[in-house]
Amino acid sequence: MRVYVGLGLFLTGIVALALLGGKGPSAGAAFPGGNGKIAFVSDRLGTDQIFVMNADGSGQTNLTEHPASGTAPVWSADGAKIAFTGYDGIYVMNADGSEQTKLRDTGYEPTWSADGSRIAFHATLNSNSEIAVMNADGSGLTNLTNNPAADHDAAWSPDGSKIAFSSSRDGNWEIYVMNPDGTGQTRVTNDPAGDEEPAWSPDGSKIAFSRNVGGHTDVYVMNTDGSGATPLTSSAGFDGFPAWSPDGTKITFTSTRDGFPNWEIYVMNADGSGQTRLTDNPYSDIASDWQPLAAPVGGIAELPDAPGSSGQNYLALAALAAAALGALGAGAWYARRRWLG
Repeated sequence: MRVYVGLGLFLTGIVALALLGGKGPSAGAAFPGGNGKIAFVSDRLGTDQIFVMNADGSGQTNLTEHPASGTAPVWSADGAKIAFTGYDGIYVMNADGSEQTKLRDTGYEPTWSADGSRIAFHATLNSNSEIAVMNADGSGLTNLTNNPAADHDAAWSPDGSKIAFSSSRDGNWEIYVMNPDGTGQTRVTNDPAGDEEPAWSPDGSKIAFSRNVGGHTDVYVMNTDGSGATPLTSSAGFDGFPAWSPDGTKITFTSTRDGFPNWEIYVMNADGSGQTRLTDNPYSDIASDWQPLAAPVGGIAELPDAPGSSGQNYLALAALAAAALGALGAGAWYARRRWLG
């Protein structure tokens, strides 16, 4: 069971929890688009608060100053909204931090459906950790997993057809996928290590995740069926909580490679190369998520193909087109996921 404490105490306990197969902040996922701001959590003001920064780490700005603290920021697919976890429930706010609105008194790790109409999240139901879903206004709660084991880290796929999550139901932390109605729950990792915090690539072809082997955590990437798992990081510290850039070329992650308990946000290329620190301060910076920028009306955002791919942009471009049509029509806001529970 996850417990909310101050970020400093929480992060101090993550390593011990990892050694015991425990849980930490969940990971992010990306809707396709241009690369906008990076949201993240920092305790530099004394409590956990949500900040944003530019893709190069500049312009770090506090959004919340929330009296109950703010964690687990996740951008909507049109980049206009952020859902997040407070100590007293799940909230949503505008991209500039205005109009902070509570959706539920309880729940953690929100993740948006592609059409913005629903939010899946980690809920404690009947004294058990489950993945639940609600309408975007907080109504209509439904339990999706209904399993006696612990289920966390929900991440909705960019096309809205699947939800990935972490579960201990087979005696070990593994990553599963299911349909949005909770049917078809299928394990996609099968490794003695602990696999958690799934994060979909914006074209829906890959899942980045955190793998803990003997108390050491690194970022991995795999195909959505669990095949081809490949490590992307291998530092002496903790590397985890991956989040893709909307154009699919970068992944942000949290690392203690500069010396625990100094938690910083890093970015790397999607193949693991070019690992670069974005935050640099004595406080704890963790749990990043990347804002997607929609294509301008009347224009097309050209997204680069993944390394070694052959024209694999079509899913991302289709999602961008759908977002543009939604904005022109009913004005639906799309979105996405994450942390702490």
